[in-house]
Amino acid sequence: MRYKNNKIIILIIFIVWIFIYTFANAWEEVNHSNKSSFIKTKIEYLKKKIKLEKIIKLHKYKKLESNKKNYPEMLDISNKMKYKSIQKKSLSCELSATADIISYFENKKVNEDFIEKVLEKSYYNKLPETIRWVRVWWDPNSWYVWYIWKEPSWEDAEQYNYTWYWVLEKPINEIFKKLNYKTKVITKNNYSKNYTKQKHLTQILQSLNAWSLVQLWWDYCTKSEYEDTSKKNNCKYIDYERKLTWYYKKDKKLLKYEWLIWEHAFYLLWYKWGVNNPTHIIVWDTKTWKHTYPTKEWMRKWDRMQNRSIIIKK
Repeated sequence: MRYKNNKIIILIIFIVWIFIYTFANAWEEVNHSNKSSFIKTKIEYLKKKIKLEKIIKLHKYKKLESNKKNYPEMLDISNKMKYKSIQKKSLSCELSATADIISYFENKKVNEDFIEKVLEKSYYNKLPETIRWVRVWWDPNSWYVWYIWKEPSWEDAEQYNYTWYWVLEKPINEIFKKLNYKTKVITKNNYSKNYTKQKHLTQILQSLNAWSLVQLWWDYCTKSEYEDTSKKNNCKYIDYERKLTWYYKKDKKLLKYEWLIWEHAFYLLWYKWGVNNPTHIIVWDTKTWKHTYPTKEWMRKWDRMQNRSIIIKK
């Protein structure tokens, strides 16, 4: 009886062992299959990722090559500008820059006197007034503001014979429009989340590549470490606000205006190392000739006059 029981126990143990062995083999096979499947999936994923990265790199390369083709890393239109002038009067930088741009498009020398003839005299034949004990001049976005420190008659004005006017982009744009040029005025007021100062800079540099010209307003004063010629734009108190305040009339109201002392106008000549992130901007300064500025300093000067610009094309 004991012998028979031992045989039954041995048989049960054998059957259990067979079951465990079979189950273990099956489990190992399943694990191996899952592992193989995971590895295969991982390999496919990596292949797709590598392929996608190659596509992105190729797209960026093609875009870069396209930019190089359309917008060279360096552009210089100095040789195209046959007539680069120095302003005749102490405050005629805007007209001098405008005259050079017209000279370029007309392929003949045009001077500041020509522009004075194009303008209606009512634009600038305006003396300041005193209203409610404050000096009232004009809005330089509407008129040419005559710079007078005392109350003269028209004939004996302090600077009558050797100066001109303060003026911003809108009246200057009217000159180009009278000559049937295509223009686009862009200032800081046009900026938004999608259109930034950097995009503005890129746009005006792209315009140079399309043989448009760009007239701008900025701070005449340059920090000494960025001066590049013997004719320097030196100023005292360069880091100060340097504001001159007056009032102008609008809708029967007196509005305050703050003008940057040493405001200046100029136009672009060229740039270095790409339209998107140039390292240097080169300009014609109507008072001190050609200058090359690091973009950082150029931006500082441009910011002081609210990034004003006119893109001009004939």
